[in-house]
Amino acid sequence: MKTLPEALRTIRRVLKDYLNLPARQFSKADLRKARDTVAKDAPQMSDRFMSYFGTCWKWAAQEDHIETNFVPDTLKVGPGLVKRERVLSAEELKAIWEACDGPFESTNGAAYGKMVRFLMVMAQRKMEAGKLKHGDILGGRWKQGEKANKSGREHWLQLPPLALDLIGEGKANELVFAGEQGGVIGNFSQLKAELDKLSGVTGWRHHDLRRTASTHLQEQGVAPHIVDAVLNHSIPGVGGHYMHGALNEAKSDAVAAWARELETIIGKDARKAQ
Repeated sequence: MKTLPEALRTIRRVLKDYLNLPARQFSKADLRKARDTVAKDAPQMSDRFMSYFGTCWKWAAQEDHIETNFVPDTLKVGPGLVKRERVLSAEELKAIWEACDGPFESTNGAAYGKMVRFLMVMAQRKMEAGKLKHGDILGGRWKQGEKANKSGREHWLQLPPLALDLIGEGKANELVFAGEQGGVIGNFSQLKAELDKLSGVTGWRHHDLRRTASTHLQEQGVAPHIVDAVLNHSIPGVGGHYMHGALNEAKSDAVAAWARELETIIGKDARKAQ
């Protein structure tokens, strides 16, 4: 399994309070409690954990390490069942922005801080930024290929100055926000916990940065279909079959407008501080 290392890290992280418990004593109630604890802030991670753990527990049952595999009988929470409405305030945005330059304990910290700032500006998904390479930026525009995003279609965005200041320079095949040994940043949960302590802002997720940006664009009067285009949401129903416009200029203008507002929120010297 290519995903085995990540699967084991996720299981150990979610079940950290149970690691010294004999496997046969781990109950369905324990599983539900662990599932629900993660789901409060990260429903997608909760479902991912359940999938990873189900494979592990199936093996354990087959090898008679446990009596039965009860994971299939335990419901996933599902992102759709946990509705998130968190929109970060101007004060919270500023606190997080400033904390991104803070003294992280790991060597991944500096790259992570820049990546979070980039997400605040661009309103894209975490791993779309996490896997961004310098070669994906052409003439100041960020190109996401069909296989590089959740929506499965090409997505272009012009990077405003606030975002361009964060990416620096590098070879085409190098990650913009590289972690240890030039690889993808690891241990997001630990880094996010450090950022929460540094900023004093808790209970938010990386995905809430998208909701915050889109809410501000809505309040600026940007049309909903343009906001959806910025977020690269799939068009539902019949519209998805007939409407294929990229809206590159309109959505880039919207991101630029949000970046200008964000600069005002975080302070006029924000770009100099980078």
